Amino acid sequence: MAEWREVILNGVNEVVFPRAIPGTIAVYGESFHPIITNKFGQVLCAAGEVGNGRIVVLSHSRFIADCHSLTENGLFCKNIKFWLTRGSYEDDSEECEVVDISKVESISDIPRNNKICSWTTKNLPDNEIDKMVKWLEEGGALVCGACTWGYLQLHPGKEISDMPLSRLFQAIGGLVFVGGTKFKHEGHETKMSENKAACARLDVICKEAINNIEFLGTISAVLKHLPDNICDCHKQNITELLDTLETDTHCIPTKENLISTDRTKRIAKLRCDMLIYEGMKGNAVVAPGINHFPGIFSTAPKLENVKLRIHSTCKKYHATGCYLPAGTVMGIDWNSRNQWNVFVGLHTDKLKMNKRTWSRWPRIIVKKAMKSSPMKICSPFGGLVYLESPPNASEVIDVTLNDVVPAPVFTYETAKEWTSSHIQKPGLWCDIIGDKISFIMPSRAVRNLTDLTQTMKVWDSVVDAHIELRGCDPSLGRGQIVIADQQLQWGYMHAGYPICTHLDVSDCDNVDGFLLYGEKVKRDGKWGLFHELGHNFQDKLWTWDGTNEVTVNIFTLHAMDVICNKSPWIHPWLKKHMNSAESYLKDGADIDKWRKSPGIALIVYAQLARDFGWDAYKTIFLKYNLLPKRKHPKTRAEKESQWIKLFSKIVKRNLCPLFEFWGWSIADRISAKLKKFVPYLPNDETTEIAPDRARIIATKYGCEFPGVSRTKKEEL
Repeated sequence: MAEWREVILNGVNEVVFPRAIPGTIAVYGESFHPIITNKFGQVLCAAGEVGNGRIVVLSHSRFIADCHSLTENGLFCKNIKFWLTRGSYEDDSEECEVVDISKVESISDIPRNNKICSWTTKNLPDNEIDKMVKWLEEGGALVCGACTWGYLQLHPGKEISDMPLSRLFQAIGGLVFVGGTKFKHEGHETKMSENKAACARLDVICKEAINNIEFLGTISAVLKHLPDNICDCHKQNITELLDTLETDTHCIPTKENLISTDRTKRIAKLRCDMLIYEGMKGNAVVAPGINHFPGIFSTAPKLENVKLRIHSTCKKYHATGCYLPAGTVMGIDWNSRNQWNVFVGLHTDKLKMNKRTWSRWPRIIVKKAMKSSPMKICSPFGGLVYLESPPNASEVIDVTLNDVVPAPVFTYETAKEWTSSHIQKPGLWCDIIGDKISFIMPSRAVRNLTDLTQTMKVWDSVVDAHIELRGCDPSLGRGQIVIADQQLQWGYMHAGYPICTHLDVSDCDNVDGFLLYGEKVKRDGKWGLFHELGHNFQDKLWTWDGTNEVTVNIFTLHAMDVICNKSPWIHPWLKKHMNSAESYLKDGADIDKWRKSPGIALIVYAQLARDFGWDAYKTIFLKYNLLPKRKHPKTRAEKESQWIKLFSKIVKRNLCPLFEFWGWSIADRISAKLKKFVPYLPNDETTEIAPDRARIIATKYGCEFPGVSRTKKEEL
């Protein structure tokens, strides 16, 4: 409402947030109106009436602190209080003092003469929410706010609807917090000259988006957080909007017809979100353009009902061996009291606007919380069905999946029936499962593979090698998953759960790239996947700025050594960086260049493996695993010093000369502590290509020049 905005923004030119990144709000009810937005229509502040009371909602708790102290955004906060109290606000008035809800036992304890309360993150029981609504209806005034994306980061597994304030919004209607979306801004403020609050209500946005394509992103962000009845009210408007926008533009992303413009990507994203919304509600819907990826059946497959019993000890994706065809509605029934999630497809990469072109829909995974049994779900894209167990819940659940298609599944237990039964199951995608790692690929990749046992044992041994080196399993038993995708958001392959890579690894005609030729993997290794697996084993205690792509390859080199018999000194991947290392050393060993050159930086770690063996690495990683939190290094300098100190003590050699040779800065206290050990500077290719530098450092630490003989592996 324009009058409200005039009061709250009277004299305000900008709102600042120097120590905060706000979230966003969606406004849809007749009693609520946007007050401040950015130029994209994302709402920072909204105001509304609840009965005789008033409420102002902000998208970060930082603004609530301002309302208490008036230290920043003073005029803005005074105006909020003036509006909340319908013009009766006075700076020194006791009744206009802001009472923090977190400091009262109950809403009933709010002083009767007080008109304004604030609320950020305190969790109130349902009966207190009811009291808050009644208090507002009787004339109360509330200023509230929270950071949505921050809440999601701090509460893994939670949804926006679980936020304390979200429960109040559910009770009064009219607005919702918007997921993990951050408020876009170019500085640390938002200027009122860019304010588009007048057209930021959802019904207005749908009309304005015809002429302002950027508003489509706001609709996409808001859609999944609206109550079903509200979303249904706007569904027809959004569908008509998309139909109008698509009349003169190709907006279906496929490998044959890429989409690349900002306009087509925004349209495709909103269409994708609408398709998923319909599928989540259990409505039959099929996305166009999925013939080749993820794929559709040439003839309708026979649907079956499948009963499963799943054992869970940790948070994990559990393969069901079932495929849900695109557009088919699956029924699911279960008996767990804990909240599980069902996934159709496990392609977790979501394509973003900054991706130059799209060759598939930006999101093809459909996830739904299993809150009330039974329920229905449909995927517009189709995919394998997975159940995700909750963390810290050891249980056995019984699940029934209705109207699904059996898909190929390989496990060691089913290996004997692989060729006679599983290999020809009609599901378009398959699971190849070992003890420590599994692969998700199109089923055509394995139709002619008669035995995968030895292949999966090779891959299990790679993961086992990583676990042995690290001294623990960071996955806590859930294992590793690798999935092939037509397009990733970044890179050719990236770590995570699952590890994502491109479809070429599932092409059995691609002898060099196919991941399921076990003999070739054991003979030649797979640097790329060994590397990405290594990322899942890194620890920030011994990985600091500039080494994320370096310490990962300790695991790559180790697996290449113990699995493929390829010595770390000097592995072909490392050898091709020796010329760069020569230039680096001759130019003075600038540590900033070292941190930007993973190939050069890895050499020193390979030298340690060559001269002191992998047992030294196993020992130091174990020490880090057991390191009390109070001794955890925090800064990069602390992490570097601790690495040098611990490794030196383990191998009983002073490693300061080695690391200084490579440009590391050695703290005086570390150098002094390690003087009791014999200094170590190897006589190898690196000191030979930079003899002057080696001579200076050898003289400083009392090493024989040109160096000591290559150290034999010592007993640890």
